[in-house]
Amino acid sequence: MPISQRRSFVQLALAALPLPAQIPNPESKDHGSNTKPVRVPAGVDREKKKRAIGLCSTTYKVLTQETGGRSL
Repeated sequence: MPISQRRSFVQLALAALPLPAQIPNPESKDHGSNTKPVRVPAGVDREKKKRAIGLCSTTYKVLTQETGGRSL
């Protein structure tokens, strides 16, 4: 394999690797929410709604406003 093809292959392989997730600082006071934790049972949506995605369905356990817009 020529060097140019090998270099492209390595770059493609590295680009496919997932980036590490940001871990929130437990000492930080800004967690994006002042609400108490809520237990959401298995199979139940946080807002008690049915959410369809094509032929499948999903449930939301944490809402955007509870995370300050950050993904967890």
